[in-house]
Amino acid sequence: METVSKTRKGTRGFRPTARAKGTAIAKASGRTAPNARPAFLGQVFQPILCTFHKELKQVGKLSECFYTSVDNICGCYGIDLERYIGLPYPINIARCLNGLKKQMAMVDKSLEIRLLQDEVSLARLATVHTFSNGNTLFYFPTEVVFNLLKTDLQTAELLLSVYSYLFRFIGIPHYGEDYSYLGGIYEMIEEMYLYEDDPDRDKDFYDYVTGHLQMIQEKGAECVMLLREKIHVMDFAERVERYQPRNKEQMDFHETARSFLKLSQDFPGRNIHDRISPPLDEDYEGLIRLEQYLHFHWSNNCPVVDELMDYVNADLNERSEMEEPTTFQYFDTPQPSSTHEHDFEKRLCELLHELSDNVTDLRR
Repeated sequence: METVSKTRKGTRGFRPTARAKGTAIAKASGRTAPNARPAFLGQVFQPILCTFHKELKQVGKLSECFYTSVDNICGCYGIDLERYIGLPYPINIARCLNGLKKQMAMVDKSLEIRLLQDEVSLARLATVHTFSNGNTLFYFPTEVVFNLLKTDLQTAELLLSVYSYLFRFIGIPHYGEDYSYLGGIYEMIEEMYLYEDDPDRDKDFYDYVTGHLQMIQEKGAECVMLLREKIHVMDFAERVERYQPRNKEQMDFHETARSFLKLSQDFPGRNIHDRISPPLDEDYEGLIRLEQYLHFHWSNNCPVVDELMDYVNADLNERSEMEEPTTFQYFDTPQPSSTHEHDFEKRLCELLHELSDNVTDLRR
């Protein structure tokens, strides 16, 4: 105990050391000035929407039109869909539309859903169906017509009836017409040979090709005049009935011609352009037009056919979409069932494949 008391007694004399003197912080006589305001807080930010958009004034009506279309399309296809009505606009529309597209893909993958705004409705849904020909070039030779006129008149007349129907009623363009796609390529090839400046070129071959190109132009104009004659379609049925095939190739062609006649009777007035929808951007250059893959040309066996097809392939390879028959079904009103049908286009495409084979066989 003695030791403890002595220790406590000894601590009473502690004082701050000399080094610690003056280190105490004096109290401020008043409040200090605050830090400077950050620069960005001094900026004035303008609103993104300087004016109130017209669409935002019609959100109620727009949503009503949209959900009416959703109800109609779900009723037509038996789809059970969450509406997301409790979410704010436009998130509710976006989520509902996304879910509808997923559901429709499970019902029919060939259909596309589009949300449209036009003079009919602020917002209405439509299903879109496109008929594809399988990226096929249908180029039909016309040289065979002139050859058959010399050797087989009945076959030539029946082929003229088929070609005239395709030219006048279906709407397949001919290279002999003004401003046609293949006609322009033939002219370009001819100019290439005419203005070629090669001292080492084969003069005999050059004269042969330029003469052949001149003949192609003349025969093209003549063929267009033949196909425009009304008699070929008027006598179509009679020519089919009286045709007497003499070999298998002619029998196959006869059946194809009979099927084309039936197509013309089942779909009077229909043509391949009826269901072609114009592109949203008329200046869009990535679209393969109808006349670029469906056309009459001169021959599959001529000295410039390679140049022709090289140009066509180079041109079409730069494009990513095809102009094809398309149908729309709108759902701003209730629809009892799907109305998409492409019976005409399907039958026509099958017959064009058959005709292409027939013409190749008849040319031999």
